[in-house]
Amino acid sequence: MSQTTFAKTLLGLTIAAAFSHSAIAEDTCLGATVTIHAETAIKKLDKQGNEVVMGTKGDDVIMGTAGNDIIDGGKGNDLICGGGGDDTLKGNHGNDQLDGGTGNDNLIGGNGHDSLWGGDDNDTLTGGNGNDQLNGGFGDDNLGGGNGNDTLQGNAGRDTLNGDNGNDGLYGEDNNLRDRNKDGVDDDASDADDDTSVDASTSGDDSLWGGNGNDDLDGGPGSDNLYGQNGKDSLDGGLNEDNLLGGNGKDTLSYDTDDVNLDSGKGADLCVLKTEANGEVEQECEHGPEQDVHEHGANQACVMTTKKNGETELECEHS
Repeated sequence: MSQTTFAKTLLGLTIAAAFSHSAIAEDTCLGATVTIHAETAIKKLDKQGNEVVMGTKGDDVIMGTAGNDIIDGGKGNDLICGGGGDDTLKGNHGNDQLDGGTGNDNLIGGNGHDSLWGGDDNDTLTGGNGNDQLNGGFGDDNLGGGNGNDTLQGNAGRDTLNGDNGNDGLYGEDNNLRDRNKDGVDDDASDADDDTSVDASTSGDDSLWGGNGNDDLDGGPGSDNLYGQNGKDSLDGGLNEDNLLGGNGKDTLSYDTDDVNLDSGKGADLCVLKTEANGEVEQECEHGPEQDVHEHGANQACVMTTKKNGETELECEHS
């Protein structure tokens, strides 16, 4: 059965309605040919002459222009593509998909379980309410999960990730970037899990904040700062010189190098050095009154205790 596309265009900006598959979102924002069965309405312009588009009560597909667009999806499960320029995209109500495209964009998910992709350049992504997925893309991005159990991926660049409320997963790098050049090859990527190994050329010096809840923080390559804050958190610094601060709760701190600063915070914590160390390892964790247990590779078992004067002592036995 053939499909018919109904759309209205104002100053080069197109809005259509009704999409039902995530593949349409991928193809539409990347410029591939796609047919969408739709009925549409466009609302207003602002005083500065920028296109201000208000979506309908239904499921809208809104395509931005090469300029600086302001788009509000309104109600429904919307797909919004910013295109070029420094855009502001608001999903508002519903489970929305926002793609900033090129430019320094501001993406706000609003209510619902939203998916936000910053695209190129330096973007700000805010999930809002719901269990959201945020991907900064390329550039130095700022990601905030908001309420709900969110997944935040910084990708290339020096990114700042804040999980806020909920049990969140924060990853400084994503080794499975979407192919923005449509050449069929993943940029800077392998086919492994998104939170594991990544081409070091995409590494950045990231700052990850877990917030409230039981969070999973993975810095990836680069010199990273990881802050678990409240909850039972898992912190993995990855390669290079990292700072890991567990915060409150029973946390797990992992790292791939001896050149790391650890502060496990309050709670009975576990510190794990994933690479096997040759010789005695001296690391210092600042923590609460509980005893912390450290595992330093297959051949070492280390126990750190706090003396009455506040000093910490790390003792390692080699098998």
